[in-house]
Amino acid sequence: MSEIVTERLILRDMERSDALDLLSLYSDRQVMFGQSVAEPLDTADDVLALIDCETAHQRADLPGVKVIERKCDESVIGVISVNETVDNTVDIAYYLKKNVWHHGYMSEALKAYCDDVFHHYDIHLITAQYRCDNVKSASVLTACGFHRINESKQMLMNDYKLHDTFIAGLNFEDFKKVSQGIK
Repeated sequence: MSEIVTERLILRDMERSDALDLLSLYSDRQVMFGQSVAEPLDTADDVLALIDCETAHQRADLPGVKVIERKCDESVIGVISVNETVDNTVDIAYYLKKNVWHHGYMSEALKAYCDDVFHHYDIHLITAQYRCDNVKSASVLTACGFHRINESKQMLMNDYKLHDTFIAGLNFEDFKKVSQGIK
């Protein structure tokens, strides 16, 4: 699989050697808070099992899980991936370490990843689900051209409570406009 390179980041395939870096991401309850189904992982073995599972289920017709690596220090700061849904639509998920929040890394990674998805796969719509109270995630999605398309009140999160969530969507035409600076 190929790397995606931006001004400050490299998005590359997840590898077993990333396990310790990813453990600090996946074990952080604040980072993982509000994720549906995803429980924080507690050991390097848990992360290795996740990496092995992702690798085993990688399909050629869908983009794979990418770690987000900072160029300046080669540190793994996050993960971005899609899950298959239906009819040429994928649902995107992303996680970023707390110590690099609010630096524009996720917007940069998300734009580059969406560009790769639209240009290399037969995908027509990318969706993202986020908690209604997650203003920062909403801001990242909006900056990348996503629009709120639905509200779901029945999302069970990893705190075992139902939370109001929004579903945002991005089609290729809207992505092209954002890429060209058109609003």
